[in-house]
Amino acid sequence: IDRGTCTEPSVALLLHKALVQDREDQQFSDFSVTVDEVEFKCHRLVLSTRSGFFRSLLTSGMKETTEGKATLQSISSDVFAIVLKWIYEGEANLSEENVIDVLFAADQLDVQSLVSQCQYLLMQNLSLENCIRFYHTSKVFNHKELEEKSWKILLENFDCVCISDEFYTLNTDEILSVVSDPRLNTRSEDVVIESILRWVHFDAGQVSDNQEIEKNKKAEGDKHHAPIHPKSGEIGAFVQGNGSAEPAIDPANHDRSDTAAKCGFFGDCKLAETEGLTTSTDYVDLKNHQPRLERLADVLEASRYLLVSGNCVWQTLACDPLVQADRRCRAIQEEIIRYKTRLDSHQSALLSAAENRWPGYLRDVLISHTNDKLYYINFRLSHKWQEINLDCPVKGMQCLVYFDSNIYVTGVKKQVHVYTPINMKWLTLTSAEHESVQTLAMLPVGNELVAVHTSGNGSYIVERLSIQSVGPAKWLQVGEFLMRGMEVASITNIGPKLIVFWRQPGQNCVSIECFDLIQRKSFFLPDQLTVSSSLATFKHGDDVFALQENGSLWRISLLQSQPYLSLKHELCLWNFHRAVAGAILARGILMVFETSTESRENAEAQAEARISLENVFTEIEFIKSSPAQKSYLHSVLYLNHLNQYP
Repeated sequence: IDRGTCTEPSVALLLHKALVQDREDQQFSDFSVTVDEVEFKCHRLVLSTRSGFFRSLLTSGMKETTEGKATLQSISSDVFAIVLKWIYEGEANLSEENVIDVLFAADQLDVQSLVSQCQYLLMQNLSLENCIRFYHTSKVFNHKELEEKSWKILLENFDCVCISDEFYTLNTDEILSVVSDPRLNTRSEDVVIESILRWVHFDAGQVSDNQEIEKNKKAEGDKHHAPIHPKSGEIGAFVQGNGSAEPAIDPANHDRSDTAAKCGFFGDCKLAETEGLTTSTDYVDLKNHQPRLERLADVLEASRYLLVSGNCVWQTLACDPLVQADRRCRAIQEEIIRYKTRLDSHQSALLSAAENRWPGYLRDVLISHTNDKLYYINFRLSHKWQEINLDCPVKGMQCLVYFDSNIYVTGVKKQVHVYTPINMKWLTLTSAEHESVQTLAMLPVGNELVAVHTSGNGSYIVERLSIQSVGPAKWLQVGEFLMRGMEVASITNIGPKLIVFWRQPGQNCVSIECFDLIQRKSFFLPDQLTVSSSLATFKHGDDVFALQENGSLWRISLLQSQPYLSLKHELCLWNFHRAVAGAILARGILMVFETSTESRENAEAQAEARISLENVFTEIEFIKSSPAQKSYLHSVLYLNHLNQYP
């Protein structure tokens, strides 16, 4: 007989079957585990082989080892039975209802193969109903793939998830992350605001009532959400005015300016009937009863609150007692009203709270133009200029304006064309005149366009154009600038006050003139800028900033009396010559457009980018532009205009 090794392939299977059978017969078991007063007979060898917890326990020399028994806490007998079946047979009856409990038990008992199986099952069964619960589970077990997938489902299906019970289990940091994420997909920012308020008002007895209301609203045909608040009396008991607190905004009596009415902000709004909302002076007591209220303003600020509708302002925020009891929340509401009623300011800066979210069909971009083409930068993606697919009819474009979702351009004969996204075509606002003129600036002021044109008599003409008139519009003269041998370096405005920067050849200064469009009078500022061959202006709130080629940054603010403007040097951003063509604020970043770049060390360039101005910008980004480009503005365009699709 040849020498060799003999094998019996079925021995492992036979041993496995014997162990499983003996767990039922309990003839040779040598260890017992008690869970919820239920005793499970087991084998030390099997437990120590399959479970890190039992391996440590059975080799520790503790009394459980000598007594041959152990009692487990924080695990139910049903769950332990599932774990034990996996330990012996490699099988487990897992379902969506028990998988999380089994996962926690498997992790506690260090049965890693079962942990992996539970995590796999969670990945396969993610849904709108469980994504938040599974997200929290993934955080506990540091399962990055499950965490990312759960978060993605939450963001992509926010409008459905936000009305589920699980939405109320998000903590403050998580709700902040959700509402601030640009990937959040919602049909309206109103939905986000209303979900925040439900989350703040939440208590255990409210969920079913709120969900029933949501179902009823869905049945009505996806109408605009109405605010959902606690039952009558639950919050009102804590909101009592005694005359010393600031009054809440009364939606029925709040002043609505002509500008607000004209811009259509209130056109979609039906005021809710309220019974004299007041604020509570005992704010600490209110926060004790509503602990999430302390972070309400933070969560609202993290949203895109400037994109909400008039209904959301007047029916939701103005009628919510917790919003009206918080000074910062009321300030947010007032900021929304200012933003919605000052459409002429939207082109001058992109505010974080007004940036459209990525899943939608709108993109916030920076736009510019040459004589015959329009360009944009999607600064979220790159700093490369690309042509806008709009087929602009104006050749020899001189100025560009973005106002109330429309783009206005003017040509060499003062003709103005407007692109309306709704019609997706260009319309003629004014026809071309006979003589060619140079348009130095065209600015939105209120509900009009104001332009500065050259004239044949050595002066600059100030004209206004109504952009809401029916039928053909016409430029109307409102003032005149005398040239005085000077040339215009830049023109901007603060509301109805035009600001003209004059540069006189041979003089080492830049003069600033203010022209009041209402009084039709002009005044020169006593202070002057240092000489500069290039000058760019940008806006922040009610202030205008002037940026010179040498890096000097100046702030121009309004005064109540003549000359109505003040000039202050803020700081120097760099100390060498830079060909500055334009500047604009976007999400707290100062975007500087330059027509040429100088060679600098990387460390020096990085130091420049880190320069900040408190409450204005946190960093600087430099963007290369063509010398032929003009009018750097913020705009909102549809993806099809940008040759992009979601």
